[in-house]
Amino acid sequence: MSRAFVNEDAGADRPDLPELPVSPGPNIVTPRGLAALHERIAQRQADLAALKSRPDRLDKLQAAFDAHMHATAATGPPSPPTPVVGLIPVGALAPVAAAKVKAE
Repeated sequence: MSRAFVNEDAGADRPDLPELPVSPGPNIVTPRGLAALHERIAQRQADLAALKSRPDRLDKLQAAFDAHMHATAATGPPSPPTPVVGLIPVGALAPVAAAKVKAE
């Protein structure tokens, strides 16, 4: 293969990933949770192997993720709706005034 199309400095500008924090105590999980963790690890390892075989795809995914994160804005929870006098929301209990009955 011609060396004209090989970028030997590719990735040199990218910093190494930081170490991920690990709890000093035990990671207590249920047997079902442990099985789910093993399943997720196996799936991520398969995904990683597939991505390593296609570095161009990995670069595209990283670029898409970076663009998505650049356009992300955090917001607070939605404000509650303003009640409208005279309207009763679905599922709400409506107060009923006691009716006065005239004796005949």
